[in-house]
Amino acid sequence: MRRLALATCERLPGLAEDDRLALGPFLACGLHAAPEVWSAADVDWRGYDAVLVRSCWDYHHRAEEFRRWIDRLTALSIPLINTAALLQWNMDKRYLGDLEQQGVPIPATHFVAQGENVSLLDACARFAAVHPDVRTVVVKPTVSATAHLTWCTDAPSTRSTTDAESARFAEILRSSGALIQRFVPEVRTDGEWSILFFGGTFSHAVRKRPAAGDFRVQGDHGGSATLETPPGHLVTAARRVLAFVEHPAVYARVDGIEVDGAFQLLELELIEPELFFRLEPLAAERLARAVLAHLPLRDARQ
Repeated sequence: MRRLALATCERLPGLAEDDRLALGPFLACGLHAAPEVWSAADVDWRGYDAVLVRSCWDYHHRAEEFRRWIDRLTALSIPLINTAALLQWNMDKRYLGDLEQQGVPIPATHFVAQGENVSLLDACARFAAVHPDVRTVVVKPTVSATAHLTWCTDAPSTRSTTDAESARFAEILRSSGALIQRFVPEVRTDGEWSILFFGGTFSHAVRKRPAAGDFRVQGDHGGSATLETPPGHLVTAARRVLAFVEHPAVYARVDGIEVDGAFQLLELELIEPELFFRLEPLAAERLARAVLAHLPLRDARQ
């Protein structure tokens, strides 16, 4: 029986409810999986064959501490799933720019560096200079989760940049970079696809829709998710995104939107995405088999 730590956060020491559904299927596949709080000082990580990052939903509030935790496990030769390199890369949404350079379509985006002395109005003006036809944008931190400090605005117009928005933007730049991104209205009308892969193989997909009057699809903001079969060309496009990732991902959630028949990447989730086990009962077993295939042979300390 292989021992697997499921890394979680302090407010969910027993894992998120959806992740708990995986414990039985994991055990049936020969994985004794136990939750461990990633930031706890008393965890013996060397007692596990690997650490699967799951409900670490506070990492964006403690980014430097999370990076140090990754480095510490790497120094101890504790395998991380996904790999340390993938986690470090995926923590900052500037990875979207890396993928765009490889030819992955994303909504028009302008990145602002952490600590840069620029106002929200100036940042939006820079965006508008390149994309004058865009009237509505999404503003968000480059290190963020669950739509934290994320909002939609007509900020290219001086009339719509409020003092509150300017203060929020300054708050973002104190701890993170920021991005100004074209708002994709199809999110409200058609919803956003989350296409999931385990071990590089397509598992299942859900379509997420925001609550009426909102644009955020996360359940924390009233969004909903349903298990649906995506068109084949969307799965192909999502798989193509993963082909540009330097290290193979044991689990990956490719979030995107269909615009004029083509896929646009919104997020590539490789750290702690919700995997929707409650909607697809076979998904946990698929992940367990992908984890087993990834685990190294036991060494002398095991």
